[in-house]
Amino acid sequence: MKNRKQSIWKFFVAVLILSQIILATEGLKTEKVGFVGAQFLKIEVGARGFALGGAMEPISDDASAVFWNPAGLTQGPDKSFFSTKTSWLAGIDHTAAAFSMKVPYVRGYLAVSLVGLTTDDMLVTTSGDQDGSLGNRTFSVGNYALGLGYALSITNKFSFGIHAKYIDEEFTRGLQDVTDGYGAGSTWAVDVGTLYLTGYKTMKIGMSIRNFGPDVQLGGTYIDYDDGEPILDDDDQPVENQFKPYGLPLTFKFGISADPIVNETQKLTISVVGEHPSDNSERLNVGAEYTFQKYFVGRAGYVFNHDTKGASAGIGINAFPIANIGKVNIDLAITDFSLFDPVWMASLGIQF
Repeated sequence: MKNRKQSIWKFFVAVLILSQIILATEGLKTEKVGFVGAQFLKIEVGARGFALGGAMEPISDDASAVFWNPAGLTQGPDKSFFSTKTSWLAGIDHTAAAFSMKVPYVRGYLAVSLVGLTTDDMLVTTSGDQDGSLGNRTFSVGNYALGLGYALSITNKFSFGIHAKYIDEEFTRGLQDVTDGYGAGSTWAVDVGTLYLTGYKTMKIGMSIRNFGPDVQLGGTYIDYDDGEPILDDDDQPVENQFKPYGLPLTFKFGISADPIVNETQKLTISVVGEHPSDNSERLNVGAEYTFQKYFVGRAGYVFNHDTKGASAGIGINAFPIANIGKVNIDLAITDFSLFDPVWMASLGIQF
């Protein structure tokens, strides 16, 4: 009991030090909010991580790890399938899926992934038709990222993972009378991650860098308006402007986790992750996961210093054996977004 109290105390001291480092520079710089695109890449993938406030870098351990810390693939089963669906803000649909498997010939794990974000049809609005009722034209948005990941256990304590992905954004689906490629662009990006099993009790250290890649350039041109009238050049012709390229949401995360309680009937995992996004201030993600009788899980989390996101919670069934299928994970999560309605997420995982 004394050793357990000492380990818990040391863990929380480390958490305190990490939080101070992450938030030390807060308020000393101007944040680049709105300077990057491909925002759908920032939406968390998986109800488990959603419920834990995004504190997943040290503990992701199935096919979904490719979306958090690809090094976590090495902690999963030989074969794993994962899918999730989110009813995102403003009625936007967000879905994702991944499959990972151990490949002995390459001494590691391979994974494929897909993330998609779509909207319903929306009315086209202009300066002269601000509610879209006159033209009655519609369009929709469709973004996706297709990825391939690989992870390797370099030693029995240290793992490395990489996740390369092709990214495509189209903001003018179904819009007629426009040139091919108008309002659409594509690029590629790479995620890398590491996982270190410290050997001290159950403490783990995870790190990831996500969405490192070149800018996106949307096709086509647009016309600026001033008081409802197009801006003209010296020849009294509307000035056509090219869309400016925008960067990807590069994000660095570093965190630690530990299991203060582990016995035959219950397990408590605490994870703390510091987050440094390229387009906003630093954040601290904290989550706790309680497992009872191996299968039943309750989760809670909180994101400090986020504009709208705060507390989150969730429940799940973990690695429940089903004959002729394998072990199944079923997770539900809800997160509060203050100014918006709460967001729900559901996930299904199968371990073969």
